[in-house]
Amino acid sequence: MQLQLFLVIIICLIIGCNNGAFKKEIRENERNELITTLNKIYLADQKSREKVSAYITKYGIKSAEVKELGREIAKTDSMNMIVIKNIINKYGWLSKEIVGEQANKTLFLVVQHGSKSDRKYFLPLMRLAVKNNAASAKDLAFLEDRVAEEEGRKQIYGTQIGFDEKKNKYFVLPIKNPKRVDELRAKVGLPPLSVQLSQWRIEVN
Repeated sequence: MQLQLFLVIIICLIIGCNNGAFKKEIRENERNELITTLNKIYLADQKSREKVSAYITKYGIKSAEVKELGREIAKTDSMNMIVIKNIINKYGWLSKEIVGEQANKTLFLVVQHGSKSDRKYFLPLMRLAVKNNAASAKDLAFLEDRVAEEEGRKQIYGTQIGFDEKKNKYFVLPIKNPKRVDELRAKVGLPPLSVQLSQWRIEVN
């Protein structure tokens, strides 16, 4: 018995016995159900968010309509998180090879759109998932920056954008090492920061 326990511990150390690396054998019908569920969640996650820009332009960022849309998004995010937590706790971080690219992307999106505590909880799990090729290093960069910003630290990759209500302009939140940011972005597959700035119509000083 002691030998068996020792072997189990060794295997766990090698492959990683936790939610980020654990891979449960999945039956075909079970896999199809997971794909369907995750793709539905993806559509729900994106549906309300696609309205945000138009609502802000039409009604104003502080309008009742935008606030109501925000509550709708928050409710959807909360419901999605319950499902995602259950999936990851049972199956681990499902790779695109198992569920497809969109369903795999859904795991990250729901975590990124979850609560502050959820993001902090899932960060080490996603780091491990990236090491095991089950998650995207590019997506992880967004989560790393989001958690850093929420903890009062400077972001690494420059993915997080703020909005100045007085100037009515978007801006990049503080970056830890601006001189190396493009180098670090390239390592995880992100384009140069200038590309992101142009997308947000942020002027480079």
